[in-house]
Order: sequence, then C-alpha cells, then structure tokens
Amino acid sequence: MLAAAGPAAGGALTELRLRPLHLGASGLVLGLLAGPRAPVVVLGALLLCPLVAGRALGALALAAAVLGGAMVADARLAALDHSRLGPRLGHAATERAVLLERRS
Repeated sequence: MLAAAGPAAGGALTELRLRPLHLGASGLVLGLLAGPRAPVVVLGALLLCPLVAGRALGALALAAAVLGGAMVADARLAALDHSRLGPRLGHAATERAVLLERRS
C-alpha cells in the first residue's frame, strides 16, 4: 500500500515512526480537533493507527492518545455548554462602569 504512495510517503512514515513522542502528540491533537465534532475522523484515525505506528504497542498508544484527545474535547465542550450565563449569551448588556483616568 505504501509502495503505491511513493518513496516520499514511505520515508515520511519512517521518520514519523522514529519519533514516537511526536506521533503521540499528533494523535492527541487530532483527537482534540476532531473529537465530538467529527467522530468519523476519529474512527478513521483509529483504523489507521496500526498502519502509522508500525508496532502493536505503538498502535495502542496512538489509539489511546486519539481517544484521550477526543474525550478531553468532549468534556471541554460540555463544560462550555453548561455556562452560568445561559440565556444571557448573545445579548447586549447595560452596566455601569467606573473609568479610572490618570491626569498628568
């Protein structure tokens, strides 16, 4: 499959496999970005984990990073949706303010 993509893709994949920390961080970022908004992308990333990581342990770690990122993104959005502002969001507010000015 990689032979059809060309030698550049194979070289890039080899370089990525040599840096497991970068691979895990990219999986975490992918999970954070796609998370609850694009679950199909998360599922596709999980299916590609064995191909990208190369080893079984690396694939499990990458899958855990993707799922962890997606779960954190989901929790973050849920916390933002349950704001105390509730019905006030998106409406104008009229409040008094004190302006402190320095005269020289």
